[in-house]
Amino acid sequence: MDDLLEDTPVQAGRIPLAAVRGGAIAIAANLSLYLVATRLLGLTLPVPDPVAGVVAPLPIMAMVVATAVGAIGGALVFAVLARTVRRPRRTFLIVSVAFTIVSFISPALLPTDLATILVLEIAHVLAAVPVTLALLRDTR
Repeated sequence: MDDLLEDTPVQAGRIPLAAVRGGAIAIAANLSLYLVATRLLGLTLPVPDPVAGVVAPLPIMAMVVATAVGAIGGALVFAVLARTVRRPRRTFLIVSVAFTIVSFISPALLPTDLATILVLEIAHVLAAVPVTLALLRDTR
């Protein structure tokens, strides 16, 4: 892990590809989680639908889109840090961990069952880890 945090310059041109790579791994991990939860465990993953105003099963595309948006957001934050701070890799790791911890709040507040909350919390970790590692590793 220490070699990921070296003070080597960030190759900014590699950030988009690193984000795509990390995002693809994160999406695959979250799709696997979704399929295990819904197909093997039989969970319905009920979540509030803000458009319809009802509680409905979590759509699989919501998992894909949310993970992709997180990867894009992570890449943008890393790009800004690479240009503005002295130790961008270490700073990005701290920001990424902090954001992941804070991201646990929203699922915990949902009016749904504990199993759904746990699946969503795990999904946040499965989204954050590969994106963070890809951005740190693939931009050296």
